Amino acid sequence: MLNKNAPATALFFDLTGGIVLLGVCCALARRLRSGRDNRVTGLPSPDWASLILLVGIVVVGFALEAMRIAMTGWPVGSQYAFLGSALSLVFSPGEALQTAYGYIRYGHALLTALFVAYLPFSRMLHMILAPVLAMINGCRGPR
Repeated sequence: MLNKNAPATALFFDLTGGIVLLGVCCALARRLRSGRDNRVTGLPSPDWASLILLVGIVVVGFALEAMRIAMTGWPVGSQYAFLGSALSLVFSPGEALQTAYGYIRYGHALLTALFVAYLPFSRMLHMILAPVLAMINGCRGPR
């Protein structure tokens, strides 16, 4: 099992989650700023479902991390998970937190499953197709 309190792991998870949130915020700002009047003709409409699912996955993930840190008594190394550690100060350990953790973990899994199921129908299909097409083009060789 992966040690989530190891400094490199904790820092990596928080950095990547923060980067995803920053990217989604930039995409949302771009969509909201452009509006209907300034939209470039010929571009497809925004994929709001993908953005909402991504935000939900990351935000709920940070909440789960914060709950885990609080339930385990702020173990050594958890401070490297800077966002989760800061958010964990909101929670107080106890039986209610342990009960809520289980439900929120299922919610996180459900959001992730919805995103994976929606992916082939979204504008983010390029995440799957780009590596496949690169491999196919690499196998064909030079033309």
